Amino acid sequence: MQVTETLSEGLKREFKVTVPASELDARLNARLDSLKNEARLKLRRLFGKSTMAEIVNDVIGEVARNTISERGERAALQPDFKLSEDEKEADQVLAGKHDLTYTMSYEVLPKVELKDFKSVSVERPVAEVKDEEVDEELRKLAETTRTFTAKDGKAADGDRVTVSYVGKIDGEAFPGGTDENAQIRLGTTQLIPG
Repeated sequence: MQVTETLSEGLKREFKVTVPASELDARLNARLDSLKNEARLKLRRLFGKSTMAEIVNDVIGEVARNTISERGERAALQPDFKLSEDEKEADQVLAGKHDLTYTMSYEVLPKVELKDFKSVSVERPVAEVKDEEVDEELRKLAETTRTFTAKDGKAADGDRVTVSYVGKIDGEAFPGGTDENAQIRLGTTQLIPG
């Protein structure tokens, strides 16, 4: 098996890989030998191409893993493989009569060197918050989490009332101007001022 680097620019790597037909044929015979129930010749005729296709796939994956590992690199994504588009050559490879030749390319993750953190200084900004701002936020929080209890008597500003209404313009109800059991806080501009 021959793996030749054809490109090494920045993070991009590309290799031309040639797997001899004899190695593919040896792997095919080993795979077929594991299927001992029928004669080897009959098995080769019946399962040769599909089994060789599996072997080619296995070899391509194995070469990728080994090449990346031997170079001490980490691929950013799965490698890209370009096989010959010539159907006759592909048939010859699957028949075990031609070397498998393809191009494999991938991008590597850059090597990151950690700095000595003892020499790094971190500035922690401190926010200055005025008492008035805290009081305002607390007031808003109290307003939004306020609980109401039922009471007898007249409603006053700040009380929540439940009303049903029909809004009209020139005596005619208008779309979106009707509600039932709406909860409204008096003194707010939730519907209309006042």
